[in-house]
Amino acid sequence: TFNGPDPLADDDLDGLPAFLEHALGSDDGDPNDGPGLISAQRDGNSLVFTFQRHLFAHDVHYEVEVSRDLITWSPEASLLSETGNHDGTSLVTYTSDLPVDTETTLFMRLRTTMVLPLP
Repeated sequence: TFNGPDPLADDDLDGLPAFLEHALGSDDGDPNDGPGLISAQRDGNSLVFTFQRHLFAHDVHYEVEVSRDLITWSPEASLLSETGNHDGTSLVTYTSDLPVDTETTLFMRLRTTMVLPLP
């Protein structure tokens, strides 16, 4: 479980809060460890979103959300794959359920929420 004093702290000043680094399985004491663990790219008429997940972070709920305007977000994304990294993390890939064309802007984000772990 998350054991930091402040989930919003950013001790390594890499722009990622401590709780998000916990969820990603990165080190909030190393500014080079967290950035790059979340990415998005266009694949034909869809957007593909990938992130690293900490397999033993049982206090984290992960949601991938999609938006056309950065104001209204929806869960219109589908899991494509999850592959283990042999280090206690996995690489998770989602695709948007909303189509993308040359005139459409689409955004995806990872929302992590702290939950009570199962006993």
